[in-house]
Amino acid sequence: MSELLLSFLAFCNSQKKGSEKASDKVLKKLFMDAGVFDMLSLTSCDMDIAVAAFKGREKLKGDLTFDQFCSFLGQFCKEAERRRKVESASATEALLRVRIAASRPVAHGVTVRIGSSSLQWLILIYCT
Repeated sequence: MSELLLSFLAFCNSQKKGSEKASDKVLKKLFMDAGVFDMLSLTSCDMDIAVAAFKGREKLKGDLTFDQFCSFLGQFCKEAERRRKVESASATEALLRVRIAASRPVAHGVTVRIGSSSLQWLILIYCT
């Protein structure tokens, strides 16, 4: 399996266990965690518009499969080139593929367990 496919499936699975399709929410998280918005100076609203336009052109309903996602990346880069955010859509698409392949879902705002001794000390003080 390619790294891009593994990354895509990891993001899909982070939203819904066992899913192999990406919703708009999954795409937004994928683009945020991979740093696509910062790289292209675009916003999540631009991505939402591009997804809606892509689904309309392709006559798609629902979530995107991996093949549809790859097609969407090409369309998204062409849109960025049209808006003069990037010089070359093909070079940007290759860079995006590498960047997305290297990223994995990050838990934002999730409570994590802290295993420090100072925390245990505080628990002992307040619980006894």
